[in-house]
Amino acid sequence: MFDYTAGDLLVENNVYKVQSKRRFETYASMSKEDKDQSFVYAFDMTYGGKGEHRANRSGGTHERSLEEIFINAFQGKMAEFAVYRYLESKGIELDPPDISVHGKGIWDSFDLQSGNEKHISVKSTKSLGQLLLLETKDWNKNGEYKPNKRNGNNALYDYTILVRFKPNGEDIIKQIPNLKEKNTDEIKKILIETACHKSWEYDFAGFITYYELVKMIRERRYIPKGALFGKSKTPMDAPNYYFQAGNMHPIDELPADLKKNPDNSGTKRDLIQRIEPYPAVFEKAIDDDGHTRMPFVTDVWSDDPQNTVFLDEQQIEVLETEEKNILVCAGAGAGKTMTVAAKVKYLDEIMNIDPKRILVLSLTNEAVSELKNRIHDKLDVLDCRICTFHSLGMEILRKAKGTDGRLIKENDIYEFTKVFLKEKCDENGLKESILGFIGNSSDEDSVTSDLSEEVLEVLVKLLMDFQGLFEVNNLNKSSIEEWKKDARDDDRKSRFLEIFELYNEEFAKTKNSKNYTYDDMINISAEYLDRCLKDGKTEDNINIYEYIIIDEYQDISQQRFDLIKNLAEYSDKLLQQEGKSSHIIAVGDDWQAIYAFSGAKIKLFTDFEQIFGGDTILLENTYRNGQGILDIAGRFIKRNSRQIDKNLKSLAGRDPKPPIKIISYEDGAVRWALEQALEQIIQDREEENRRSEADEKDILVLGRYSFEGRRLGNGEGIADLFEYKNGKIVCKKHRDLGIDFKTIHDAKGLGYQDVILISCENKEYGFPSQIKDDEILNYVKYSEECDSEMDTDSVVIEYPEERRLFYVALTRTKNRVYLLCPKETKKRSCFIAELLEEDTDHRIEQIGFECKELEEWKEEEKTNRDERKSVDREDLASEFDTVDGKTLLEKRIKAFIPENGREHVKNIYNLCNIVYLSLSELMDNNDDGFSYWKPTVIDFLAGNETKIINKERPQGKRLADLPGFGQACNYAKSELEDIIEFMIKKRYIYECGNNSPDGQLLRYGKDQIDEWNKSHSDNIESLLKEMLKVGRKFDAEEEAQNINKLSNNGFSKF
Repeated sequence: MFDYTAGDLLVENNVYKVQSKRRFETYASMSKEDKDQSFVYAFDMTYGGKGEHRANRSGGTHERSLEEIFINAFQGKMAEFAVYRYLESKGIELDPPDISVHGKGIWDSFDLQSGNEKHISVKSTKSLGQLLLLETKDWNKNGEYKPNKRNGNNALYDYTILVRFKPNGEDIIKQIPNLKEKNTDEIKKILIETACHKSWEYDFAGFITYYELVKMIRERRYIPKGALFGKSKTPMDAPNYYFQAGNMHPIDELPADLKKNPDNSGTKRDLIQRIEPYPAVFEKAIDDDGHTRMPFVTDVWSDDPQNTVFLDEQQIEVLETEEKNILVCAGAGAGKTMTVAAKVKYLDEIMNIDPKRILVLSLTNEAVSELKNRIHDKLDVLDCRICTFHSLGMEILRKAKGTDGRLIKENDIYEFTKVFLKEKCDENGLKESILGFIGNSSDEDSVTSDLSEEVLEVLVKLLMDFQGLFEVNNLNKSSIEEWKKDARDDDRKSRFLEIFELYNEEFAKTKNSKNYTYDDMINISAEYLDRCLKDGKTEDNINIYEYIIIDEYQDISQQRFDLIKNLAEYSDKLLQQEGKSSHIIAVGDDWQAIYAFSGAKIKLFTDFEQIFGGDTILLENTYRNGQGILDIAGRFIKRNSRQIDKNLKSLAGRDPKPPIKIISYEDGAVRWALEQALEQIIQDREEENRRSEADEKDILVLGRYSFEGRRLGNGEGIADLFEYKNGKIVCKKHRDLGIDFKTIHDAKGLGYQDVILISCENKEYGFPSQIKDDEILNYVKYSEECDSEMDTDSVVIEYPEERRLFYVALTRTKNRVYLLCPKETKKRSCFIAELLEEDTDHRIEQIGFECKELEEWKEEEKTNRDERKSVDREDLASEFDTVDGKTLLEKRIKAFIPENGREHVKNIYNLCNIVYLSLSELMDNNDDGFSYWKPTVIDFLAGNETKIINKERPQGKRLADLPGFGQACNYAKSELEDIIEFMIKKRYIYECGNNSPDGQLLRYGKDQIDEWNKSHSDNIESLLKEMLKVGRKFDAEEEAQNINKLSNNGFSKF
């Protein structure tokens, strides 16, 4: 009977939906007597001298008005009477509901108690309510309710019952006008008429037992803070455990169980293993080597000895220091996250700091989740605030603006930017500025009528990047004026700054009190706190903190820095009144600062002592890498200037020799080199008698760019060695190996048994990356090189950020790193050459291998190209003949294309297939291996084809507002030259040849495209003639099935 489950909610894009419901079925109406008693209680609790229910839920951010407090208390007490009357009618002896009013912060130990001392908690909700919600901060792992202060003990409930009411009380309150302006007597009279005299119907959604409550808590079944529920647009203001109404026990099962003796109750209270938190210890001791150590229990709910670690002397110093501000500079694998968690527990348990006054900040939701797991779940410091900078900024922003507002997302900014460039051309001289910027003053008509897609994309991307960094660095209009002076002699820069100045003004107009961007969350909050400080103003609704701990501080941007600095100063000002102060603890590693492209300033890390004062504490003992890796990687990274010196020592207990192996390959043999690296790992593990542990991460393949993983899985013929999907690589020869693929940025903070680094090549998309951003971005980008040049003691080193990225790659391994690079020295990464040059102690082994399959593969590829060229141009149409009595082309057009556009599409369909083949030919003949991009081109064609057929597209619009196909449908055969030229430039050069590290397109300037055209297509007519000789074969039957499948899945039918 008592094995019900809470059930999983359906979760999609952070929106939670009920799966198991129970309909509201009126059980009874509230009696006048019970309503009157509930009213007296609720009114006194809200407006009486002893009352004042708490203004917001513990941990919640929504501050309830007095009217909301009243109606919640009124419905809550009516719910108790409803349960009492029901059980009384079933012969259950109960104490009646307590209607005495307690002081603020004092709570009952139970709502109802049976004659055999079983305790009942009663919750209320509206008639449509389908969830029992219990705020996570109020409960411990033993299922005890913690806020109870009446007798100093936690409360324990045998049953929790959910009662639903019709109508919804909060809706009644909202309909009462100007209630806040009335005096107490007037308010009481109004509430009696509108609430107490109302007809209230109720039903019982169901109940859960103590056993099920504990099970729910220990399984961590909860809805997180910030999540949306159902169709509501208001995010959850606190995390809540949940139980779905459809999974609760029906109320008619309760009386029989209540009549049982306590020792055989269905609650199974006696079967619950009580969990007592273990002390975190924090008692120093001297180990056998004479070093000070401090045992620390990482999970206070478990007695597993492995949960006790021993903090080293440097970590102990972090815990015990009472400096106002400190920088913790932690080497890779030095236990940074554990040290942060230990510091929070130490502040709570030893220094008696209120956890609500401890703030832990990190950059990503993933890092926040890890910190919450360690601090909230395992260390039981539940009131400590752990969040991202954006979450903190959003909290302050709401208070500053007095409204939730609407987030302007990146896609909104993209559309705004596109419209701005198209519609503002004739205003304020912008047309002239755009023409000047793209260097084409003779093309005025094309700008005013229809900015070409490729130029438009370049400008949109550049403006968005510039605006983003402009906001991240908290710049303003005065900066633009300074830049304009600097750019007087540079026409291109001057033109762009004219465009951006107007763009920035127009963009600012879209952001009013109800609209904001992600950057606004931080910038407006920082400015609000700064204003409060300057005006000497304090706000009761802004939380203050004694300790602000910043994780991954090496990647902090100027805007985040401003927010932290202002919050610390604001907190300090208020804490001084209590004789206390606010402390900043910044934790990170300047050797791993790899986010300058998104606005991070390493100078804010290295200059911490000058900015905040205080000390720097080094964490130099690392627990991941062997000493060999630490020595090689340390020597390599120390060539960068302006950084904090560290001498890392390995306590990992392992040090494979050699720690690095370099595997060199011939051009085109990357896949075979990776396979060779895996063979080498298997051999090394056998020789070292080392097995991979089932619960540990096994092998990590690292790439400098995200597309490299997909490329590995796109081999054909004998090069078909790997499968790739969702970050997982399967080696067809060794399917038992667990292989992940990640970019180095994504792998930061992770550790694997063995690591393979590809991309060690000397080319644009090699390592270090030689891709150049548009120099216009230098106005808003932080320049580490400029900082170094201003420091007379610094030597400027090329690629400082790429060097740190390479260091991160080297230090992901727990055993050995395998570097893949070309055999030919000039084609190798300069970083490989440097490692070998510095390898005076011979810790790096070089391995060459003969790839016998390479020549066979090259011959196979040549044969495939020849076969494609032999396809006759007319085969293109003949392959579409008679599938279900219709050609494949006719089926496609009828299934997807509105009638008035079918002729255009019919013409263009063949042309696009020709373009596809031409691109394939160009790619297959390209020495850089762009055959990888063939699937991308296919996806491009297929994806856009299904989009252009949207029947509901407004009249007068293009069939597709999309690159390539949009132009194709408009101009058809008459514009074939432009279509093919555009497709080649846009898809082959613009994307394939210039993919950014984070997978987004970078701008490709007009000069570069023109240069490409000169070298590749001086005579477009001859190129077209070559294209028309090429066809594409189709499996008509399979294609027809795919069309039918798509049609059945929701595409328009005509």
